[in-house]
Amino acid sequence: MSQLLAAAIQLSSGLDVEENIAAAAQGVEAAASAGAGLAVLPEMWPLLAPDKLRAQKLALARERGEELKALMAGWARRFGFWLVGGSIFTPAGADRIHNHCSVFDPQGQEVASYDKLHLFDLSAPGFGKESDLVQAGDRLAMFNMGPWHAGLSICYDLRFPALYQRLSAAGANILMAPSAFTQKTGEAHWLLLNRCRAVENQCYIIAANQSESRSPGMACFGHSLIAGPWGEILACREETGPGIVLAELSLERITEVRGKLPILRHRRDVAKLEIHSSKGAG
Repeated sequence: MSQLLAAAIQLSSGLDVEENIAAAAQGVEAAASAGAGLAVLPEMWPLLAPDKLRAQKLALARERGEELKALMAGWARRFGFWLVGGSIFTPAGADRIHNHCSVFDPQGQEVASYDKLHLFDLSAPGFGKESDLVQAGDRLAMFNMGPWHAGLSICYDLRFPALYQRLSAAGANILMAPSAFTQKTGEAHWLLLNRCRAVENQCYIIAANQSESRSPGMACFGHSLIAGPWGEILACREETGPGIVLAELSLERITEVRGKLPILRHRRDVAKLEIHSSKGAG
């Protein structure tokens, strides 16, 4: 399994949960038909909604969270591949939810889960303050596919490199970044952040993004991509709207890159180092 065909599934989710489920099913089937052994859905694929629809998000988490997990498990089992379930809403106590990612193996077993660690609290139109409703996660997560070791993250996590450094230090050679990256911030930073996370950790990164959301004020950047350990973009969906991108991942390529430039061996834990600063004049 030194070679792995991976797919990033791009969707344009909106307020209609049944339409979103149908679109996700089409994307998963397209990835399977293309021969992918691993497929990644985007963030919040069952419902991409503005913050003012708090009650709808809470209801989806409480009433259909387990149903959506079972649905994804069935897709993984039906097509016999690994499925990273983007993110869905799951309950997190009274009047709170998690932005939650589940991973399913080819037998449909849930083998890993992750709750979004960094919450999007910028004052962006339509998105607002994620932490008003979402409870942040408190742990990192990885899963193994034979020789492939995958670390999980979600969207805004991309801006915090220490998370990925922890994952690569623990052995990750693939990073997952299902997202609903906004149009404005995506134009400025989406390609940059994904390439940086790939090159500084010498890993593949699979970033499935939302595109052209059908929710008012929730425009997302699309450009779902797969980048390699040298920071090269192996596949990127330039077209807006739903679709998939595919790339062949190679363990030999990771070994080659890490052998030529062994930055992971050279990395030091600077968090423990003391900072000395001189006093300036005046």
